[in-house]
Amino acid sequence: MKKSYLHTKKKTQKLTLMMIPNSTSKIRQYAFSYKIIAAAVLALIMLTSMLTFFSTRYFYVNQDYQNLNRQLITLKKENTAQKVKIDYFASKSQEIESRIAKLKELENQITKAIDPKAAEAESMSVVSRSADRDFYMPEVDEADIRFVDELLSSQEKNIDELFDNIQGKITKLEKIPNSMPTEGRLTSPFGDRTHPVTKKIEFHSGIDLANNTGTNIYASATGIVLFSEINGTYGKMILISHGNGYSTVYAHLSEQLVKAGDQVKKGDLIGKMGSTGRSTGPHLHFEIRENGTPIDPQKILVK
Repeated sequence: MKKSYLHTKKKTQKLTLMMIPNSTSKIRQYAFSYKIIAAAVLALIMLTSMLTFFSTRYFYVNQDYQNLNRQLITLKKENTAQKVKIDYFASKSQEIESRIAKLKELENQITKAIDPKAAEAESMSVVSRSADRDFYMPEVDEADIRFVDELLSSQEKNIDELFDNIQGKITKLEKIPNSMPTEGRLTSPFGDRTHPVTKKIEFHSGIDLANNTGTNIYASATGIVLFSEINGTYGKMILISHGNGYSTVYAHLSEQLVKAGDQVKKGDLIGKMGSTGRSTGPHLHFEIRENGTPIDPQKILVK
């Protein structure tokens, strides 16, 4: 058995280490000065301190890394959720815009059926406003989108039924001659009057609207052209049947742009104002007939 003995020599200020392997082996001695021992202890303390410092730093850095990694995973999940939500909003927004566009188209058709000129003016106004303004999208959340979506979805069937129902009514409205056929001043109303040429009191079966030669003449309602020729004192004349008991007459034209058999829509250009036939100047003689009987156009026309 090996034995170790520490022996201090005060004179030389050294620490001696004696090793005795066994009874037959040679005794070995190792002498260390106190300075070397002190340096070794100091080096050990410094090494231990450094190991402790770096171990602690590694622990906290690793903790920070783990925290950042967890935050990154959370942010990725949130980003994915936000993307899904954005896609959902975009999809629902397109559906809502489509439904609103459908209602707007319905509104435009109703307006056009009542007054084509007003519908055209409104269309130009919308285009102008769209070009001049900066679009602003207010902040909305999922609850807002869901509310509008549920509201429109619940009304979609009713809207479709309403759309189909109104389409039929629009078709009927388009055949009612309530649209002004031209621009001009009223020079002779419906009813008894002193004729400007014969100077006799005669029944005037329509109204006279005066303007410059070549002023556009439009169909007052949708229908089929029955006559587009010269007709005695009426001069160049167009007769349109609207298929609902109504027919309209456009007389004293300078030019006819449609012929018999043509189908025209309310607001279509059909001729030009003139002074053909028995006339004292350029004007449009306009009649509305109900089942063949002239009626006062001013009671139907939308000015």
